[in-house]
Formats: sequence, C-alpha cells, structure tokens
Amino acid sequence: MSGIIQKTIKENESMLWELSQDLWKNPELAYEETRAHNLLTAVLENFGFDVQRHYVLPTAFRAEFSQKNACGPTIAFVCEYDALPKIGHACGHNLIAEIGVAAGIAVKAVLENYPEVCGKQIVDQDLRRLRVFRDRTNPFDAHDTRFIEIFRLSKPAAWTVIEALRHDLSSDCQRKCTLTPEQKIVVLGTPAEEGGGGKINLIEKGAFKNIDAALMAHPQMHNRLYPLILALARITVKYKIKNQVDPYENLNAVDAAVACYNNVTLLRHSLKSKWRVSVIIRRSSGEESELRFSYRAPTQSELTIIRCKLKSCIEAAAKATDCHCESDFYDRSNDPGYMGMVTNETLAKTFRKYAESKGITFVHDDPRICESAVSSDMGNVSLVVPSIHPEFNIGAAAPHVNHTPGFATAAGSPKAQEPTLRVAEALAETALGLMTDRRFLDEVKAEFRRDPNIVGTETVRAVGE
Repeated sequence: MSGIIQKTIKENESMLWELSQDLWKNPELAYEETRAHNLLTAVLENFGFDVQRHYVLPTAFRAEFSQKNACGPTIAFVCEYDALPKIGHACGHNLIAEIGVAAGIAVKAVLENYPEVCGKQIVDQDLRRLRVFRDRTNPFDAHDTRFIEIFRLSKPAAWTVIEALRHDLSSDCQRKCTLTPEQKIVVLGTPAEEGGGGKINLIEKGAFKNIDAALMAHPQMHNRLYPLILALARITVKYKIKNQVDPYENLNAVDAAVACYNNVTLLRHSLKSKWRVSVIIRRSSGEESELRFSYRAPTQSELTIIRCKLKSCIEAAAKATDCHCESDFYDRSNDPGYMGMVTNETLAKTFRKYAESKGITFVHDDPRICESAVSSDMGNVSLVVPSIHPEFNIGAAAPHVNHTPGFATAAGSPKAQEPTLRVAEALAETALGLMTDRRFLDEVKAEFRRDPNIVGTETVRAVGE
C-alpha cells in the first residue's frame, strides 16, 4: 500500500508543482485567499473528493472521501495557504497546501485500490476483542465504550457480535452502535493562520468534531519532529494625560510610554528562556500614547504569569507619570489567542519512522530543546484532536529564516519540491497506519486522553484570567 502512495504522488508531481507555484506567485492575505480556495477545491474535486466550498468561513473548505461499509477513523490533512504582507509566502504555506493535497489523493488511491483492506484489518482486530468482552460475566463499564464506537460499519459479522452484546450495554453504548458506517479522509482548508486564527473559528464551529487525528507539516530550515510552538496573547495599552489644570505639571503621555517600554526591557532579564515578550510603541503624543504587547510561552499557565508581570510594568509607568491607563487585559475579543502545540508523541514517532525511511534526518528530537519563538493556531487544534506539526528542511539557510524575503524565495524554489513530496508521503503513510492498525489508533487516543496539557481544557481560545 505504501507503493501506491509513492506511485500516486510521483504520477502527480507536475500537477502538485504547478499548484504550489500558482499559490506562491499569487499570495493572498488572511481571509482574502479567494484564488487559493478556488484553486485547491477545483483540484480536489477533479480527484473525486466531495468538496464543501466556503466551509464555515468564506475561504475555508472541506474535501472528503468516504469509504462506505468499512470500519475506521476519520483522518484530516490540514492545509494552510495565506501569505504575509509585502513578502508573500515567506512562511511556505504554498508547500503546506501542496502537502495536504498530495497526502489526501495518495491515501484516497489506496482506499480505492484496496477497498476492503483498511476496514477489514480493524474489524478483525476488534471482533477478537469484542468476543472476549462477550464472554465476560461482568457487564460492560463506561471504559468499554471506546471499543464500541469504532463499529461504524454494516458488516454482518460485526453486527452479530454487537447484537449479542446488547443486553450488557448501557443505552449510551447502544446509541454509539448506530453510528453511520464509514471511514474518511478529510483535506481541510484552514485560512488565516497568520494572525487571524482561522483554525480557532473552525474549531468553534465544529469542524474538527469526529476527526480522530489531524496531520500537517511546516517548511523550515531544519527537520524537527517536536517544534516548540508557543501559546500567544496580545495586549493593547493606552496612556492619556489627566485633566491638566496647572501648566507647570508638565504631564506627558509620551513619558508613560517610554517608562513602560523601559520597564519591559528590564523585565526581560528575569524571564525564562522559552518566554518571549515584545512591545511596540504604535502611537505617541503629549496627550495620548499607545503600545502593543505580544507575549508567548509554552503553556497557558505560563502566559498568565507573564501577563501579571506585564500588568505591574504597565501600571507602574502610569503611576510614575500620573497618566490614566487603559488596557484590554481582560478583553480577548480582538485577540485570536493561539495555544501552545501539544505534539502527540505516538503519532510523531510513527511519522518519524516513515520519514527516516525516505532519508529525512531529524534534529532537536527532545521537545524541551528548541529555540523557536513561533505560534500557530495548530496549537489550538492539538488540544481538541491528536495532532502533529513536524517541520521539514526546504534548503533555506540563515539569515533566511521564516518570515523573511529569503525564505519566500526558498518556498518557491524547485529545490523545495523533493523534501515537500517526501514529507507528504510520510504523512500519508502515517494516516494509513491509523486506518489499518487499531492498536496504533488506540494508543494515539489513549495518549491524548492522558496528556496533562489537554485534560480539563475548556476552551480552544486563550483568554484573560
């Protein structure tokens, strides 16, 4: 089956190159990706996917291929395709979209060539388990529902086992036995990663509901399995002079902005190595000044600590200059609130196995060893669905890091195609593993349930405390 993945991508490499080049030559900003949306959906429709254009958001899409009468998971390949102002695809989102399409059509080809294999392997594995459960003397407990939910199929043998078990099942378990039988590949188009939080809006509208795993990969200057994608929040602060009666008071909002800026500069000396704080004075005059803060940390709890420290810096500047201070500390309505990435290690290790078989060598395998200071709304996805977001080397070198004109050039170079397609193959093979090996799928989900970064998460949007 891996051979079909490689053959499909090889046969379509010219089309994939043209797709990537079209995106690269026609960059579009967040929520303005009309051309990219139309191009990607047209390609996927041509390959037989059931495509929902303008899915939830005007420039989002959802392309599905369902294998009926087969038991298995729903796996999503996540596409990004927005660009940056002035410097175009300097984050390589044209390659991310190319990978999503390549992996999607490759797995679809496998399911079409082996219509019984994926579902049958999982059915056989779970029938053995359910027969053991059937012979138990004790009734099913709540934990057994995870073995029932996978029977979204119409195979008589499987339903025979379920019917034999029905007297032991709770009403909730019985309801789960009536789910529609199918397994799916989804290519999900997610706009506005560059600051617009497109995936967050999609999550809140239910786009990731019933998806068992979300896979994507991001171009970089290196191959990294565990990128440190930091949680991100922003604050806007305004200083205004109070009613000035005495002309000798010399109140000045510029002084407050400068004092705050200096306070934050001193604060950086006490921050942990993976904490980031940046501040920009956006406007300054004698009567009013405005600053914009961005701060990042690996976890939401660490963001809260930074927020408290920044609040002290901001308030101290207001007191020292006798200015009135306004801030949006507790209003996140204008801030998408990116969460830190939680890489599913079970998924990542399997992806690594396939990637290394293609000659890809990873650096910085320890997720604690990373100098990155990036953020992405894929972090929010990783809190609701088991996810991976590996980075791959496209041949760029310092100083041409992400978000520079040099990286944009690398993202449009023919040199980037070989690693891009190799990564697409590895992602497709990882997805196929989830569809053919129930134990692997169970381990991925079990890790997700155990992860302390995920348990108790009540929101996909970073909010003020």
